[in-house]
Amino acid sequence: MQRNIQNFLNEAVKDGVFPGCVCAIINNEQVQYYVSGNKSLYPSAEPLDKDTLYDLASLTKVVSTTTLILKLIQEKKISYQTPVCQILPQFQNEEITIQHLLCHTSGFPADLGWKFGTEKNIILEDIYNFARNVKPEEKVIYSDIGFILLGEIIEKITHERLEVASRKYVFEPLEMDNTTYLPERVEKCAPTEICPYTHELLKGVVHDRKARCFGGVAGHAGVFSSIEDLVHYVIMILNDGVYNGHVFLDKCYIDDLFKKNTREGQVPRSIGFLCYDENGFFSKKNSIHTIGHTGFSGTSLVIDRDKKTGIILLSNRIHPYRENNKILEWRKKFYDFIMNTKI
Repeated sequence: MQRNIQNFLNEAVKDGVFPGCVCAIINNEQVQYYVSGNKSLYPSAEPLDKDTLYDLASLTKVVSTTTLILKLIQEKKISYQTPVCQILPQFQNEEITIQHLLCHTSGFPADLGWKFGTEKNIILEDIYNFARNVKPEEKVIYSDIGFILLGEIIEKITHERLEVASRKYVFEPLEMDNTTYLPERVEKCAPTEICPYTHELLKGVVHDRKARCFGGVAGHAGVFSSIEDLVHYVIMILNDGVYNGHVFLDKCYIDDLFKKNTREGQVPRSIGFLCYDENGFFSKKNSIHTIGHTGFSGTSLVIDRDKKTGIILLSNRIHPYRENNKILEWRKKFYDFIMNTKI
């Protein structure tokens, strides 16, 4: 069985889905790890190991930002229904709440098209002003803007920089010792793209354009992590918020991660996550109590509560160029293969 999974990943590398990947499969707290391919192809092939740090891209939204917000709600410093303008007075909309941002129901578009190098304060000012044109709950639009705002809310409430708050409230309690914004050990990082703006290979520098405008630290992208650290995060969720014998999050907040918050006919989203959808990237063998998220760089995770199963895949499919989209078709086949394999 393990050999079959290893072969499946090896074939993906051979087919050019990504230069390499690390994968973890969690089932009833038993963990299997897989490593396949290389860390880099350009300027030369570099070997991959289990400790390699990957740019999580949008997994930042759930691993760091959503978790931080839930901690602040648990501490009663905010609630799901807290209006954004109550925390950020410059925000020009009284209807949009923290829950709208978490569920991508705020009405904000995905992006406002800022040029590379736009200053953070200009981006925030544009968002605050654009908010007056936005009406929540009419549509589900996957938006980085909502999580940029959540990052700002976290800093405002904790009085700490986002990278400090994430380390203190999430990464350290979950023993995610290698997880960080702005990684210092660049040599441990898998490189991503040759930047179309600077023409330099990005390694240990966040790939996301807007996050780079924010100095590498934002609520929607910027976190780097290793496969073993993410296993700690997934095990905490599968254990109803308990990690290493201690309650990290009350069970009610874990329940919220699996509870659909969007209307019938809309994309099924919960707090932070995409909920099970047979037309999504999930396997049809997943239970209806399954959530997942992906990252542009080639990262993804799926958590099936009923089957006590978690699947984490870290890759740098955009290395050395983002035009490689093979992972989109491959990923669903991968999850089908895993769930059809007796793990």
